[in-house]
Amino acid sequence: MTQPAYRHMQAAAYGRIIFTSSNVGAFGLPWQTNYAAAKAGLLGYAMWWRPRVLPMASAANAILPQALNTSMQNPSGRPPYAPKDLEEMAAVIAPFARFMTVENVAALVVYLASRECDLSGQVFSVDSGHVARVFVGVTPGCLRRTRHVRLRRTWLRTWM
Repeated sequence: MTQPAYRHMQAAAYGRIIFTSSNVGAFGLPWQTNYAAAKAGLLGYAMWWRPRVLPMASAANAILPQALNTSMQNPSGRPPYAPKDLEEMAAVIAPFARFMTVENVAALVVYLASRECDLSGQVFSVDSGHVARVFVGVTPGCLRRTRHVRLRRTWLRTWM
């Protein structure tokens, strides 16, 4: 779907791509690693588009809405490998359900689709009336010229 839209964006020299993934793609879901991996892949795909759309004054961003009361989270339809305390987890989240609305997500989509938005290659989490930019980065790390065993011990002391 993205590539045909991209051809139109090239012809118009303008466009917006907004990928919809899930908070699970960035933060995980212990009993649904396959779903989390698929949603994380969509985030990587959104990042891949950034350098391709920027020369056209276009943008590609991703949003991660939090889902509630879906078949994956519904205790009655839970898979056998789901945690035993799933019902308790759902009860904790329940008070926030009234803030998890389509309107909260739609407001961000409208902004990202507008000409006023100059953001591209960004990922946003939308959850309970809260919108936040999700950041993935690389630290400076450490490089020490020592023997392999000493390097491993030094690295463990430094970073763990």
